[in-house]
Amino acid sequence: AAERPRGLPIGNLTSQFWSNCYLDPFDHFVRRELRCPAYLRYVDDFALFGDDVAQLYRWKRAILERLAALRLTAHEGEWGGPESVRDALDALRPERIGHGVRAIEDLALVDRLAENGIVLEVCPGSNVTLGVYPSFAAHPVARLREREVKVTLSTDDPPFFHTTLRREATAPPPPLRPAWAGIPRP
Repeated sequence: AAERPRGLPIGNLTSQFWSNCYLDPFDHFVRRELRCPAYLRYVDDFALFGDDVAQLYRWKRAILERLAALRLTAHEGEWGGPESVRDALDALRPERIGHGVRAIEDLALVDRLAENGIVLEVCPGSNVTLGVYPSFAAHPVARLREREVKVTLSTDDPPFFHTTLRREATAPPPPLRPAWAGIPRP
């Protein structure tokens, strides 16, 4: 019989410990000040739930204002559209945005990203798998680069999408190959 690993997952415990120290005040803010009844926090993410979309956006804006003092990467512009990217830029002033690809729907916003040097962490594999774009040919990474937006290649959630950064970078589908020319490979 194979030996079963023994011991404690120290990395996970350490991450959870520090996230609890760091995010405890955030938890109190969401629950007590915003009075959000359906809130779930993970080690590195959180989710708000509700049936009132307008209320969800009010909570989101309040949270963005609270977090604006921190150097954060906002996860926007995948499902929320260009307005979510704009809201994150206005409230958080991030240096990077995870995804951000739907900014392409507002060329003034794309120009703002380029002018301010905001980096988009694009995840074409997950965007196509999840249906944000119907195909790699429809993915806007080439158009973003043409407008001088800084982009990096990312995997989003490697176990879920059965990928690695090396796989994404070394074997992009033919429609994306010209867009990745000149981007350093891992």
